[in-house]
Amino acid sequence: MDQVQAKYHFAAEPYIYVTLTTHLFGAYQRLINDEDDVNYLPDLSDNYPVAYQIADDVIKGFKSSLDISFPESEHKSIALHFINAHTSGSVEEEKSQKENDEIIEVVQNELERNGIYRTQKNANDYDRLLVHLKYFINRLNNHEPDSLPVSKGMIGEIEASYSRAWEIVQRIKELMQEKLQIELSLSEQTYLTIHIQRLI
Repeated sequence: MDQVQAKYHFAAEPYIYVTLTTHLFGAYQRLINDEDDVNYLPDLSDNYPVAYQIADDVIKGFKSSLDISFPESEHKSIALHFINAHTSGSVEEEKSQKENDEIIEVVQNELERNGIYRTQKNANDYDRLLVHLKYFINRLNNHEPDSLPVSKGMIGEIEASYSRAWEIVQRIKELMQEKLQIELSLSEQTYLTIHIQRLI
């Protein structure tokens, strides 16, 4: 996605990190199981040439990096994911990619400082945390309010039950405020604590 945004100035909704990854994993499973891949999607390349060029790059990237040869039918499916996720705003109108990367970097650096790394065993939970951070960034960019109301009682239970994860989040909160001038709401602290607890 970072390459796509840099190369094509193509802004996409964060949910594509989930939907496209899920689709590609399913396509790979069908490929290694030698299952027929019937695709009745129409060819929309005349109307969406950039999305189809991106899909072509994705397919070539898998071939060159992982020696995975997706069938031609996947070209239309991958393009459709980018067509659906495309936003009307340009990348320049959003928070800059550098700032977005800094948010993720603060979290990952603090996790690593506490001995928490992405491994084969925790990959799914780690990736869910990254997806959540993408949504958090999107809410910041769009000035959207948090969706989870939290009470003092709930915060007390979270802090008591997940004390180490809560301490890590408090450090992340401090770093975001100091380095990026970003305030983490109580609901966001709760979300992060639950995600990090799964990695401990």
